[in-house]
This record gives sequence, C-alpha cells and structure tokens, in this order.
Amino acid sequence: MSAVDMNETVQLFDLLLEFFADGAHWIRGRYRDDHGRHCLIAAVDALRRRHRLASEAAVDFLQQALPRRTLGLVYFNDHCCRDVGELRSVIVKARTLALGEADRERAAAAAERWLLAEIEKERAAKTAVGGDGVVGRAPSGGGRQDADPPLDADAEARLEPTPALGANARDAAGLSHSRDHRPLDLGV
Repeated sequence: MSAVDMNETVQLFDLLLEFFADGAHWIRGRYRDDHGRHCLIAAVDALRRRHRLASEAAVDFLQQALPRRTLGLVYFNDHCCRDVGELRSVIVKARTLALGEADRERAAAAAERWLLAEIEKERAAKTAVGGDGVVGRAPSGGGRQDADPPLDADAEARLEPTPALGANARDAAGLSHSRDHRPLDLGV
C-alpha cells in the first residue's frame, strides 16, 4: 500500500471517529435513515465519497479490529455492538492497525533502500578494483584487453575516499576508473 493510500485510510478513520462522536449518527439494523444516521458500512461509504478517499484498506483494517467470533462488519454493527463506545473502540483499533502497517512499510522501505545502497557500493568497489585486486585493471578471464595501467602509490593515495565522503568519493569526484574514462592526469 502506498503512503498516500495509508494516509487516506487514517484520514477516513479520523472522519469516522468524528462522525460517530456522540452516537447521534449511528443506526443499527438499517444501512441509513432519513435522519442522517448510518451504520458503520454506510458511514464508510458516505465519508469515502464525500471526501474522495480510498476505503478498501479501511474496511480490511476494520474487519481485523473486530472482536473474535464476529461474522463481519454488518453483523457486528447490527447484533454484537452494544453501544457507540464499542463501535468507536473498533475504529480506534483499526486506526492503530493502519498506523502500525504504515510504520512497518516505512521500515521495510528503509531497509530496502539500505540494501540497494550496499549492493551499489559493492558494485562500485568491484568496478574500481578489478578481479585481480589492482585498481584500473579489468577482471581476469575475458576482461578488457587494453586496461589502464595501475597508478603509482602517490596517485593512488590521492584517490582514496575520505571518511567524510564515504566509499563513493571516487565516483562523486569523477575520479573513478570505468571502461569509458582514462585516469585523470593529476599533474603531480
């Protein structure tokens, strides 16, 4: 679920809590009536349409928040729910589940970004250091025949990344060896 969908889901729960704040808008046994009262499903539908929000995830979270042995949202609304306080507690629990899901998704996205960065660092390191461990040479076994000659020790020391710049300092400074570029003449 995208962050936008999750925000819309949480917003829909907030609107439901506001709609059912005093119990005057809640009805049992009917979808809605002429006095503006709605069952839980009708309120989700009406608020979704009025505010142009997605509701599929909200319904899923509401079903997860139901007490055990409940046969669904309609049955809960019409037969199991004792009062508006219990209805609101299910909405709060569903909202909490949605926020927890958002936290899990953010953590998973952060972990994915970190892993992709580590893979990219490893690829950059393999590109910068050929298969035989010498900077600038192609990996052995079918690599490029016209590889750049290794740099002398002073030039190599100037190319080492500083701790502040990190492992990709050579790439950021444009000093990396690649198949399309020759080593820079540092004039030293």
